[in-house]
Order: sequence, then structure tokens, then C-alpha cells
Amino acid sequence: MPTSNRIVGITLVVIGVLILLGQMGLDFFGWLWPVLLCVIGAGLMWSWYTRGDDSGKAFSGVLLILLACFFLFMRREPAQMEQHWPFFVLAPGLSLLVMSRVDRSRRDASVPGWIAIAAALVLYFFSSGLFMGLMGFIFGLIGLVLRLLVPLALVGLGGWMLVNHRRREQSVRTAVPEKYEPARPSEPDEPDEQDEQDAEYEDEAEYTELDHSVSPAPAVLVEDADERPKYGPYDEPDVETFDRPDDEVLDEPAQPARPDDAALEPDEEPGEDDDAPRY
Repeated sequence: MPTSNRIVGITLVVIGVLILLGQMGLDFFGWLWPVLLCVIGAGLMWSWYTRGDDSGKAFSGVLLILLACFFLFMRREPAQMEQHWPFFVLAPGLSLLVMSRVDRSRRDASVPGWIAIAAALVLYFFSSGLFMGLMGFIFGLIGLVLRLLVPLALVGLGGWMLVNHRRREQSVRTAVPEKYEPARPSEPDEPDEQDEQDAEYEDEAEYTELDHSVSPAPAVLVEDADERPKYGPYDEPDVETFDRPDDEVLDEPAQPARPDDAALEPDEEPGEDDDAPRY
């Protein structure tokens, strides 16, 4: 018997059994078509594996098997179709990756396969509610941080202002000059013997310098020795004095004679004659 006839016979037998079970109250038709997809996919994979002629059978077999599994899963939870619909983009991507692996001449099929997988993951992230959940978590965390950050910021700002004000006060205090207090005069030290000797030497040196710097004064004629001038702050200079002789007449400057002295008579008094000149 040919192989094709065997496959058709087996398929008919399975369909008949399922119909009988459905009439007995068992709902097998809801499970039937996903199973048929899985059987067809498995047959394509077996054909490719035994013959190895066409890698397209591998792509179709993997795609049908994945879809059959998805429908069987959704049979149990049909309400979740709006969340898991990106699987229809994921299944072709996985099938392309399998085909690029089994056939070296179709290695370039991996590029659209990876693109489809990435797109399916992004779509699944938004459709499954993960995006909204993540956004809720982020905004909740931000609100919690703000609730804690605002009072902490106020406390930190107030503390910084207090510390800064204290530092400014300290800087102002250091900048103001202190009140000036005049130094008290120190008590003079009592002179000792060495200081007295130094003072005597200084007096002697000053006197010697004065004695050599002043030229000897000329002799002065005085009538009395007690009235002669004194030179020097300490002793009298060695100056000879002598008395003026009686017969020595010093030349005195002549007094200018008045021109009208001879005309004046002793008996006459000035003022009698109005024409006489007045002195």
C-alpha cells in the first residue's frame, strides 16, 4: 500500500473517532483543529528530516507547531488574547531562525527573524500591561521620593543657613580690630657704675670737642676782674685781663656840632625870638 493512502486512512479514522466522542457529550471539536495543525506541522518536519530536500518544510512545520501550541493555550484562557497577540509576530521570527540554521544557503533569513523577535517582545511589553505597571512603579517611586525629599531638603536648607550665619558672625568678629590699649611706660632702670662712667666719658668728649672747636677770644678791657665774661659751660677760659691806664685816652667818635650853637646866647632862651629855629 502506498504511503499516501496510509496517511489519508489514518486521518479519516481519527476524524471519525472525534465525531463520535463529540456526540457522546465530549467537546473535542474545540481541541480538534489545533491538534490537526500540530499533526500537519509534525508531518512537514518529518518529511524534511527524511528527505532533506527543501528547508521550507522546516519553516512551515515549526510555524504550524507553534501556532497549534498557542491555540491550545488560548483554549484554556481565551480572554487573554488581547495581551498575547504579539505571539503571531514571534512565531514567524522563530521559524526563520530555524530555517537559517538547517539550511546554510539561507543564513540571511536570520536577520528578519531577529527583527521579528525584537518587535514581538516590544509589542508584548506594551500589550501585556508591563509598560503600565512599570510606569506606575516609577511614578510611585518618584512620589515617595518627593514626599521624603521635600522635608529633608527643608531641613538641610535650614541647617545650612544656620551654619552659614554662624560662620559669617565669626568672620565679622575676626575682622573688627581689637580696642587699642596704650602700653604702660616701663620704669627706668637704675643707673649702674658702668652707665655713670659712660656719661662722664661723654661729657669729657663733648667738652674737649667744644674747647678745640672754639677759637680763643680776644682780650677784653674791663675795669673789674669780676665783671669779665666767662667762656665755656664748665670753667673760665684762660684769658689775661689788665686795667686801662689813666693817661690812655680812647679815641671817641666826634659829636657832630649843631650849626646854630654859636648863635645861641646863654641869656636867651629858645622861644623868645620867633625867628630862631627850634630843635
